[in-house]
Amino acid sequence: MKLTKAEKNQNPKFYGYGSLEQLQSDSDNTLTHWIPYKDADGDLRFIPCDEEYFHFHRNDVRNERRRRDIESRCLIPSEKFGLVKCRADCSLCPKVRDGLPISIDYMRENYDFDFKDDSYEEHQEQFKEQEQSDFIWNLVSELNETDQLILKYFNEGKTDAEIATELNKARSTIQERKTKLIMMLREKYEKNKK
Repeated sequence: MKLTKAEKNQNPKFYGYGSLEQLQSDSDNTLTHWIPYKDADGDLRFIPCDEEYFHFHRNDVRNERRRRDIESRCLIPSEKFGLVKCRADCSLCPKVRDGLPISIDYMRENYDFDFKDDSYEEHQEQFKEQEQSDFIWNLVSELNETDQLILKYFNEGKTDAEIATELNKARSTIQERKTKLIMMLREKYEKNKK
């Protein structure tokens, strides 16, 4: 529910003061500094604070404004460092400063600069993992049926006791066989990698 300015002005301790005159005329307010802000309704409000917090807030806002200003600056070629942020006065610049980054095509055509494509590496990595998985499961398919089931159940996350119950074998037999199968698959995989 949106409150009116008059309702907010009745509770300045909770909503902040509606004007500097109201803040300065309040006898309960002993603080000498204030911070302006826009509340959720878009109304300009003033909050009293001590001098230390006022300077902290002012510097923080200034630093944020500078950071945004630097981010929106153009990249220009430099003989020594490649591309650098422009330090000239943007208000005198003949180019439009809209704050948007330069296009990838523009950078490629004019400066032979290519951005790294992480999605390509991700795709290659996924492809390699899939190949490894397929190779290992091909090796597993060459084993006898019991060994295949042991590895299949192990891959599904079943414990040795659960696998032993499924196959009607002793748990120690399953543990021993599983260890040997994994070692054998590892050796075959290492041979194939070379």
